[in-house]
Amino acid sequence: MIQYLCVALLCIFIPFSISLLSDGMIGPGRWLVINIQKCPDWQKYPIRIDIVRRKVNRTHDGFSGFMELDMDFDDHYSVRMDICKHVDGGCKPYQLLTDHSGCNFIEKYAKENVKDCLAASGLNESCPIPKGKHVINNYVFNYEELPGNSIYGLFGVKIQTFEKSQEISCVDMTISFEAKRDDDE
Repeated sequence: MIQYLCVALLCIFIPFSISLLSDGMIGPGRWLVINIQKCPDWQKYPIRIDIVRRKVNRTHDGFSGFMELDMDFDDHYSVRMDICKHVDGGCKPYQLLTDHSGCNFIEKYAKENVKDCLAASGLNESCPIPKGKHVINNYVFNYEELPGNSIYGLFGVKIQTFEKSQEISCVDMTISFEAKRDDDE
């Protein structure tokens, strides 16, 4: 009987505690890419990505750059996205997104943005991506495709592509999630 009482109390206490602790730490907001940079020794990779962010207006960012592939990008490559949250004491692991199929990763996590970005470089399909140099000019990123609720803060993101266990591309990003302000609408 005491076991059932403890379970019942925990079922009430845990959601109540989470709601108290998360007050002001999680909720609706907007994403913003702060920085995109090449990983060290980026030129050694068979997939080279160089992207520059610029402000279009106060709510939209434009991206220009290139993606150069020595081979077709398809289901034979895996993608790993390590996300850490910047806190006192460094960047603490927050979330890991991965898929053994690069095309599945795109489909699950970034379908419309990747499709629109590649269309800006003249490609009609988001996967497979043919080998060659693909130039992206003034692509306006759609932040609305990203989740509307999250933990507020600054995040580090490292996106890597692998062929078996060998890293073949890498991009580092800094992004933030901020509470919506009244003038954001």
